[in-house]
Amino acid sequence: RLRAIQDRLGGSILVTYSDVLPSRIADQLSLSAGRTFIAPSFDEKDIENYLLANGCPGETANTWSKIIRAGTRGHPQFVDARVVALAEEGFPEPDISELLVPRPEILDVRAEARRLIASRPASDRELLARASLLLGRIPRSRLMAVAAIDPPIAEPGDVIDRVTGPWLERTESDALRPSPLLSALGVDTRGVDWAIEIHRGIAFSFLRSKSLLASDIFDIATHAMLGRSAAPLLLLLPSLLQAGAEVWAQVVETSSLLMAFGLDEGQFLPFADPSETAAFRILQLRIAIEAGHRDNVAKIVQRSVIEFDKNN
Repeated sequence: RLRAIQDRLGGSILVTYSDVLPSRIADQLSLSAGRTFIAPSFDEKDIENYLLANGCPGETANTWSKIIRAGTRGHPQFVDARVVALAEEGFPEPDISELLVPRPEILDVRAEARRLIASRPASDRELLARASLLLGRIPRSRLMAVAAIDPPIAEPGDVIDRVTGPWLERTESDALRPSPLLSALGVDTRGVDWAIEIHRGIAFSFLRSKSLLASDIFDIATHAMLGRSAAPLLLLLPSLLQAGAEVWAQVVETSSLLMAFGLDEGQFLPFADPSETAAFRILQLRIAIEAGHRDNVAKIVQRSVIEFDKNN
């Protein structure tokens, strides 16, 4: 009927869909692959233009766009809610402190999303809670491994298909990325102890993959810290330490932030087992050496000696 109306009246039809448009609908509307595209999140320029269109002064629109992008990850619902609120406030001077505490309008959007999630089947809710702990985009195969963490989710492939679109966003590479609407879902609905166990399981799930990317090292180490167990690193280190210079150059590029954890006075790594702490320090030390950061090398060695003396 839509196509018939368009043929009679002229004009264009814009069709939106939460996932890949079914071929049956695309064929009926004569939408070829060249006329379809993934709608990305708002980038800083998009947000700046949206601010300007809503009356934000040009001298502050650029700064607000950076803050809003960082705080919302560009999700349209969050961006719209924040811009509307700023317009009602008369566009005050930008304040970076709002990145530390979510604004009420952001919490309202998140609460509405939680109500929608609460009405879904239990298996959907469990997968989305687990997905909320992920650090970024993830291949479908790895998400299947996350679904297999004990207790495993039944028929995970069907569950992933059901939640892909509004909750798991498909990227240009066909990987999946948790929607910003899922932020903190797992911790808030299932608690910290549950989150620690799942983080630990996620770190191990990387090791079930047939191949690992250098960029995976940061995710494995971060989930290991959040899961308070570096056991996955103990299994990974022997082969990783033997990797070539090209691999380590990529590890340094994607995982250099790991050098900074637990080095300053009063900071500690979250591992109860001294051997796990040692494994993490070895990874830090190798990254610092490969990166040529002499100060970090010295700090890591110093902290390692202190930790060794404490446990012996």
